[in-house]
Amino acid sequence: MEERKLFYTSQSNKFADLLRSARKRINLLGLLRLLIFIAAIGISIFLTRYSALAVVAALLAAASLFLYMVRLYVKASWEKDYWFNLMTINENELKGLDGDYSSFNTGNEFTDPDHDFSFDIDLFGKNSLFQFLDRTCSEAGREMLAGWLKDPYTLSGDYKVRSESVREMAERVEWRQQFIAKGIMNQTTYQERRRLEEWLNEEPMFRNWLAVRVITIVFPAISIIFLVLAITGVTAYSAFIFSFLVNLLVLSFRLKKINRIHSLVSRQYRSLNTVKGLIEHYKGAEFRSEYLCNLRERLSSGRIPPLDSIGRLASIIKEFDFRLNMVTGVLLNGVLLWDFHSVLNLEKWKRDVKELIPGWFNDLAVIDALVSLSNYAYNNPGYTYPVLTPTGQFLSCDGLGHPLIMEKDRVVNSFRIENRGVINIITGANMAGKSTFLRTVAINMVLAMTGAPVCAREYRFRPVKIFSSMRTSDSLSEKESYFYAELKRLKRLKEKTENTEPLFFILDEILKGTNSQDKSEGSKMFIEKLLRARATGIIATHDVSLGALEHEYPQSIKNSCFEIVIEDDSISFDYILRDGITTRMNAAILMRQQGIID
Repeated sequence: MEERKLFYTSQSNKFADLLRSARKRINLLGLLRLLIFIAAIGISIFLTRYSALAVVAALLAAASLFLYMVRLYVKASWEKDYWFNLMTINENELKGLDGDYSSFNTGNEFTDPDHDFSFDIDLFGKNSLFQFLDRTCSEAGREMLAGWLKDPYTLSGDYKVRSESVREMAERVEWRQQFIAKGIMNQTTYQERRRLEEWLNEEPMFRNWLAVRVITIVFPAISIIFLVLAITGVTAYSAFIFSFLVNLLVLSFRLKKINRIHSLVSRQYRSLNTVKGLIEHYKGAEFRSEYLCNLRERLSSGRIPPLDSIGRLASIIKEFDFRLNMVTGVLLNGVLLWDFHSVLNLEKWKRDVKELIPGWFNDLAVIDALVSLSNYAYNNPGYTYPVLTPTGQFLSCDGLGHPLIMEKDRVVNSFRIENRGVINIITGANMAGKSTFLRTVAINMVLAMTGAPVCAREYRFRPVKIFSSMRTSDSLSEKESYFYAELKRLKRLKEKTENTEPLFFILDEILKGTNSQDKSEGSKMFIEKLLRARATGIIATHDVSLGALEHEYPQSIKNSCFEIVIEDDSISFDYILRDGITTRMNAAILMRQQGIID
């Protein structure tokens, strides 16, 4: 960890120096532009005594130099933002290593209390796993990462190549940071992507494409012929002027739509130009892993490669933008019907690429999400990459800990469920660590299936669907009691055990909303129902009577516990998972310590 801190500190200092240099350069260029402007005025006034031609030459030279300075200023401004982003990235990583994740996205928008497990294990929200992992530079990447975490089982089919990708990308620290820095300079929002998709799927402005193409050839040809004839003295200019006005009249019938298209496509180019920059950055890396190489191949080839296509769009928009100069726009449209040509070129571009663009965004979102997982892997060099055992042990881990608990405070445990159909019942007193352990198991299972390393010394697993019931609540809007909400949750679990997909369930104190005897009897009956379905999972409970099920089902029930140490009225916790049933409870002692009872 100290090595990582030293690296991020060094990077932060390096980019802070570059940022200071860029700011000085910007100030200098601003001053030079002012001096050029003043000098141009002074020299022009001086030269008016001698030659108007000299004045024009001086102004042209000054304008050229001024525009060159503007180009340098724009470049320096881009570099300033780029160095600032890189400096901030490293500063945030330093804070993250100290347990402060406040600079990172919480993923609150992905919170779903009805999800199979994400709400129970704090997958999203403040101090969540998502906030711990997220380094995405786009909304699409953020959605991709959230989707992986919410349904990691679907990723397990390509676990090996994904794991190799995370491992390889973790080594490319500076490349990853540059990807993030470039991405956040022009983030494409969900609304922008939606508008782009709407534009791509819009009906063409010209329904009769062939007729318009003929018009854009014939009418300009007539105008040019009349202009040539007028210049050579064969005819009067009135014929050319008439054809010029006819062209403008034809254009005026579609001017409103053309203005809308020009405005829309200019905004969408910003989104696509960001895509272009990120694709160029990705193509510049020499990856070895199969998954990353396949991504690069998709972004480099195809019927129309993305970079070629976006470059073509840039040319079309640049030509379309000639209309922004009123004089140039009127002349080009009066002679050549320029706007019609631009719209037709855009329509052709849309037809060629509209099926391809969603794939480009998706591939970049995958890369963006992989960058987050790789950053997490790099920051935790002591974590281990899981070993997939599709037909072996269900789950076997040593040194298992919660990744969001700082290493100095983290207590690790060993945990095993050898076969399908085994239920581990964990008993323990209040605050002994049961719920934290359940979340530890679940979070590491999620990480494992995404291809990321886990917080453990050794980890072997079989990919499974996860379902939990830990944090049910009542609902006034649904007119639903706490107990009924829990029953609905347990019913969902029962239905899932009837499916063929492998399932791992995590239950924390089931049937909390009823009396002790009723709870004990109901819990026992439900566990027996799960055993008949050969369900696999963990149940944490205060009800030690459930431990007796191990005698009835020795092959399917295993007892584990978290014990507490009581000396006089003092309680201490070691958070070590042990075999057997707990023998100590602490509710009365804790109430006495709080002055609730005598």
